[in-house]
Amino acid sequence: MAWTGPEDLHVAAQTFQTFWNGTGEEDVGLGWILAGAVEAADVTTPISLGNTYGDLDIRCDDMTKGNSSPGCVFKNYTPTYTVSTDRYPAAGAYYWLMRTHNSHHFGSTADPLHYSPDGQSD
Repeated sequence: MAWTGPEDLHVAAQTFQTFWNGTGEEDVGLGWILAGAVEAADVTTPISLGNTYGDLDIRCDDMTKGNSSPGCVFKNYTPTYTVSTDRYPAAGAYYWLMRTHNSHHFGSTADPLHYSPDGQSD
């Protein structure tokens, strides 16, 4: 496709499906890249308009004990939990105390939460 200017509203869409058979463990890379070319004075220059490679990678497995249902997670996503210290001052004070006086609290960078497929605790 060629766009003729800002008023040109070309639309493009792409759909794909990824299937996983639900056995073992597998890393799946999902992502998109948008690229194009700018043509000026008979010179065409390729350009990248962004991508999500790495951001949407998922890990799927069926390795948890007692659970026959497989599952998938976004493995590069780091969950966070924000506490409103105005609304819950005691909880905010407790989390601050744990973070500042206990460098190995659950979820700290020194002791991050992680997945144990066999149900063991570390």
